[in-house]
Amino acid sequence: MRISSIYINTYQRDFFFARICIASIRYWYPDIPIVLIKDMGAGDFSTELVEKHFDVRIMDTGGKTYGWGFGKFEPLFRSEKEIFLFMDADTLMIGPVLNILKGIDADFVVDKEDDLSLDKLVALYYDPEKLKFLDPDFKFPTYAFNTGQWVGTSGIIKKSDFDAVVSW
Repeated sequence: MRISSIYINTYQRDFFFARICIASIRYWYPDIPIVLIKDMGAGDFSTELVEKHFDVRIMDTGGKTYGWGFGKFEPLFRSEKEIFLFMDADTLMIGPVLNILKGIDADFVVDKEDDLSLDKLVALYYDPEKLKFLDPDFKFPTYAFNTGQWVGTSGIIKKSDFDAVVSW
C-alpha cells in the first residue's frame, strides 16, 4: 500500500491543532502531499503560512460548511482513485507510521476497537438501538473504529451511497 497524500479536516476553531499536526507529518515525511479540507462553518481563516512554509495544499470545496465530521469524507468522493491517509486536526504523527502499512492490500484501513462495553460504545460512537430506527435490519458488527485517523481509497464510495441517511 502506497499512501499518495494525507488529508486533514480543519476549521477556524481547531486550526491551531492542525498546524501542529502538519508539522509532525513534515518531520517524518518531508515530501508527502498534505491537503487541508477547510470547513467554513465558523468562518474563513488564513492558512497562508502552512501553505507557504510546509507546502500544504487546500482542497477545493467551494467554501462548504460541513458541520461536525462530514468534511473528512470528501476525499472518498473524488472520482480518481487515490490511496490516502486521513487525519483529524487534533492528531499527531509520532513516528514513521506509514511504514506499518507496507504490505497491506486493502481499500480501507481502520483501527478496529472490539473491546468496548455497550455503555462506552454509546458514549464514544453511537447507539446501536437508535440506528434501528433508521434501518430496522441493522445488525451491530460488535466493533467500532475511530474516524480521526484512517486510510481510504477514493473513487469507490459515492455520495449517493448515503442518500438514504444523509441530506447533502
